[in-house]
Amino acid sequence: MIQGEQSEIKSSLQKIENLLLKNEETGILIFEFHKTLPVQFFICDADLFGNLVFTQSGNEAFVEAFQEKYAIDFSAECFADEQEIFEAAGIQSIPFYARNQEKIFEQDWEQIISTGDIKGIIHTHSTWSDGKNTIEEMARACKQKGFEYLVMSDHSVSSFYANGLTVDRIMKQQEEIDRLNQLLFPFKIFKSIECDILNNGDLDYDTQVLASFDLVIASVHQNLKMTEEKAMERLLAAIANPHTTILGHPTGRLLLSRKEYPINHQLIIDACKKHEVAIEINANPRRLDMDWQWIPYAMEQQVKLSINPDAHSISGMDDIRYGILCAQKGLLTPSQNVSSMNLQEFEHFVAKKKSIIR
Repeated sequence: MIQGEQSEIKSSLQKIENLLLKNEETGILIFEFHKTLPVQFFICDADLFGNLVFTQSGNEAFVEAFQEKYAIDFSAECFADEQEIFEAAGIQSIPFYARNQEKIFEQDWEQIISTGDIKGIIHTHSTWSDGKNTIEEMARACKQKGFEYLVMSDHSVSSFYANGLTVDRIMKQQEEIDRLNQLLFPFKIFKSIECDILNNGDLDYDTQVLASFDLVIASVHQNLKMTEEKAMERLLAAIANPHTTILGHPTGRLLLSRKEYPINHQLIIDACKKHEVAIEINANPRRLDMDWQWIPYAMEQQVKLSINPDAHSISGMDDIRYGILCAQKGLLTPSQNVSSMNLQEFEHFVAKKKSIIR
């Protein structure tokens, strides 16, 4: 790489508004966009482009394992196109999202979940709480998009700022869902609630009210500044509650704006296994919570995960694609994702959990 070429590229990039140069090395320009997002530009000769793409698209452990397994030395061999690397190894191309784990070499990555594997939309909000669309509008849009069912889970009463549902309003909403299920059959709307986990770990309603739902998504929304001890106390109590079906966004993080509260992910996953509780992969791009790095352990423990959009509008249902990208990095398969169940399978899943309560 001629130094003058890098200088010319740097000069062009510096003309872009809100792109600030922070550092540079030979072959690397490091910028910051809008004073928050780091952006790195890698520069190389054309005959090394494949090497650069490959080594920068996987983590260090993946690249080292690949070189050792297929006897390819990137310091000695030049590849203009990274496809040449896979051809030299005698294997098909490994997707970018899977280049973070050594175990990918033993896995059929064609079995990893994709958008087409989602059969139902779980965790949605309507105008009954803080959503922008009615239940009927959400259901018809969901049906039109080709999904088999919708889980309507408005906020519980303690989320007063989000117009959380009182007991009287729950009964009225469930009557509306019964009417819509007759109207939209065979499409089905399930009666759910995103139930606040209170400060002591209790859920937001008594057992009689909780039993009226088909399933309960338990989430923390208030008092988020917690020690790990306090967070674990609340979450473990909620997981042990027999009415909890899915643990919602387990760390409460909002990417780029609110840090997660500290938890012991391994203990949370182990508790969910013990109590047959699924863990949400919240697909809202501001959450992506549970973090993908814990997906492999959850799969090893046979804990179900559930890719849910946490949709507050019709357009919000499309956020499911971000959850898919997150799940793919963790090598999640459709068989371990709740929202990949067809209607009959999901009804069985719900009935099995309800039978434990009885």
